[in-house]
Amino acid sequence: MMVNKCKLVIVLLYLLVLPLCAAYAGGISTDPAASELKVLAIGNSFSDDAMQHVYQIAADAGVKRIVLGKLSIGGCTLARHYNFAKENLAEYTYYKNTNGVWTSQPNKTMLYGLQDEDWDIITIQQVSSLSGVVSSYLEEDVLPFLTQYIHENKTKRDAKLVWHMTWAYQHDSTHDAFPRYNRNQLDMYNAIIQAVQEAIVPNESFAFIIPTGTALQNLRTSYIGDTLTRDGFHLSYNLGRYVAGVTWLHAITGWPIDDLSWVPNAAEVPDHYLPLIKEAVKAAVAQPFEITPSSYPTRWFAAPLPGLVESPIIPVNIKTPAFAVRRVAIAMDGQPLYEGAALLADLVVKTAALTPGKHSLSVAITDTTGKTHSETIELMIEHYRLAIPDVTRGNRVKGTVTLDFTSVIEPEEYRSVAVELVPLIEGERGQAQSVYAGTVLPQSLKVDTLAFADGAYDIDVITTTTFETHHHAQTRIVFRNFNKIEDMILPPVTSWFGTNDRILAVDRSSGWQFATETPALYFGDADRIKPSSLDNEYLTWEMADVSRYEFTVYVKSADVETFVDVLVSADGVTWTKSPYTVRIQDEANGWIKALIRGEVPAAMSIKLVRLVAQPARASGNAIEIGHAVLYAPVQE
Repeated sequence: MMVNKCKLVIVLLYLLVLPLCAAYAGGISTDPAASELKVLAIGNSFSDDAMQHVYQIAADAGVKRIVLGKLSIGGCTLARHYNFAKENLAEYTYYKNTNGVWTSQPNKTMLYGLQDEDWDIITIQQVSSLSGVVSSYLEEDVLPFLTQYIHENKTKRDAKLVWHMTWAYQHDSTHDAFPRYNRNQLDMYNAIIQAVQEAIVPNESFAFIIPTGTALQNLRTSYIGDTLTRDGFHLSYNLGRYVAGVTWLHAITGWPIDDLSWVPNAAEVPDHYLPLIKEAVKAAVAQPFEITPSSYPTRWFAAPLPGLVESPIIPVNIKTPAFAVRRVAIAMDGQPLYEGAALLADLVVKTAALTPGKHSLSVAITDTTGKTHSETIELMIEHYRLAIPDVTRGNRVKGTVTLDFTSVIEPEEYRSVAVELVPLIEGERGQAQSVYAGTVLPQSLKVDTLAFADGAYDIDVITTTTFETHHHAQTRIVFRNFNKIEDMILPPVTSWFGTNDRILAVDRSSGWQFATETPALYFGDADRIKPSSLDNEYLTWEMADVSRYEFTVYVKSADVETFVDVLVSADGVTWTKSPYTVRIQDEANGWIKALIRGEVPAAMSIKLVRLVAQPARASGNAIEIGHAVLYAPVQE
C-alpha cells in the first residue's frame, strides 16, 4: 500500500511540474527571439515524422538559432538502441538541420550524435508496435543503461532527457502489430498511456514528456477526424507532422503558440485548421494522459455513420442547421446525389449500387450569408462477408473446408456469382477451377481439399449486381493435408570439410552411381541415380506414418511394374509389397519419364518405403531414379 501511495504522489508531482519543466527546459529563454533551440532525437521513423517541421515552426515562433539532430533507424526498439549504445555500433543514420534543410550521414554511433552538439533536449522513445507494452519498457537493464549512457555522454550539463510519447494507429490501420491492441485505436492509446505512466513517469532520469500521441488523439475528436496518417501509422507528410512539430515546440519550451501561422502546405493545413490544432496541442501539454474533446466537433450527417456499412440501404440524413439555408449539395465520391434549396428526409443509396471498398460521402450547406458548412465522411462498402471457420494459423486448412457467405445486400440484387480456386505455382497464379457458379450468393460451400495438391490457393469470388457493379475479391489460403519429404537425388559435394552426401535416402545398396550427364535426354533432370550393374538395387526412405509416395523414373519401356518394386515396412524387418500406378509424363529420344504413385492403407503404420530396381529385367537395362516424395497426414 505504501508503494502505491508513493507512486501516486510521484505521478501527481510530475503532472504539476510538467508545464514548468517544459517552459524552462535546458535553460531555454522564455523569449523566443533570445533563444537557442538545440534538440536531438534518438528514435525511428516516428521521431522522423515528429521532427520534420520543427525547424520551420520554431523559426515561425521567432527563434534565431535552431539546431536539430536525429539518430534514426526505422522500426528501432529500445532494446536495439541499448545494444547499439552498449557495443558502440555505427548503425545510425545521423540527420542534422541547421538551416531548414535536413542532411544525413550514414554509419554513425549514438555517441557521435550525443557529442556532436551541446544539446538542450535529448529525446528517446519506444517503437510504435511496443509503445503500449509495459514489459518492453522494463526489459532487463535496457532503460536504466540508456538513460545513464545519455546523461554520462551529453556535453551540456543541464541538457534534459525527455520521453517522446508516440501515437495510436489510425482506426483502420493494417499494421501487423495492431491486433496486439485489438485493432482498436482507443485500446492502443490507453495502453501507451498506461505504459508511460508506469515506466516513465516514476523514472527521475526524464525531465518531462512530449505528449504527441495525446495531441493527435485530441485532434481526432474534431471535425478533422482520424485523418492524420499516410498509411495508417506514419503521420501524413503535412498535417500529421505539423501537429507533432507544434506539440514538440510547445512541450519543450512552454512558449505560446497562438500566433503561429507557418504551415507546410496550405491546402492540407488550411487556416481554419489552426485553431483546432493549437487547442489540441495546448490541451495535450496541460493534460498529457487524457483525451480532451475538441470544441470543433461539428458533424452534419445524422446518418449514415462513418465506417462499415451493415445494411443494403444507406439512408442519407442531414442535421437541421440553426441558420437559414440557401443551398444543399450532397455527393458520393464527388458525383452529385442531390442539389437543392431544401433538406431531403428520404434520400437513400443502395449498397449494391456502390463497388466494395472505400467511398466518400460529402455535404456542403451554404447559408444565406454565403458561408459554406461542409463535412465528408468515409464509408466502407461490402456486398458480402466470407468466413472460413476451419482456417488455422497461417490460413492453413485441410480435409473438407467450409466457405460461409453472409450477404449485406439483398439476395435478389446479385446477377451472377462465381467462386473459383486458383493455385499459386512458384508465385504465379495457375489455372482457375470452378467451385460454384450461379445467380445467387450461396450461404455455404464445402471444398474437399484432398482433391487438390497441397499448396497456396486464392479463393476468387467474382460478383455482378443488378446495378452492374462488378467485384473480384481474393482470399488466400493454404491447403496442407500432408507433411512431405522430397528427395531431389542430389549428388554429393566435396569441400574443405570432406564429402557431404546430399541424397535423403536413409539406406541404399552399394551398386548405385549418380548420373548428371546429358540432362536434355532426361527432360532437363541433371540429378539422377542409376544401378551400376545388373544386380537388384534398393533405396530406402524413412518418414513416420507414410500415407503416399511418388517416384519419378526414367526408363526405356512403359512396363515399369515388371522391373520396379515398392516395399513398405513398419520396423525395417518385415517388408510388404505395395501396389502402385504408373503414369507416363513424357517421351522423347527413346526415353520415358514415368511417375510411380502409391497409397499406403490407413490401417498400416508405415515408416519405411523402399524402391527396388531390377535392371536385368528392364528394356536395355535402362532405369534411372530422378525424384522421390513421401507424404504423411498432418496431425492435429
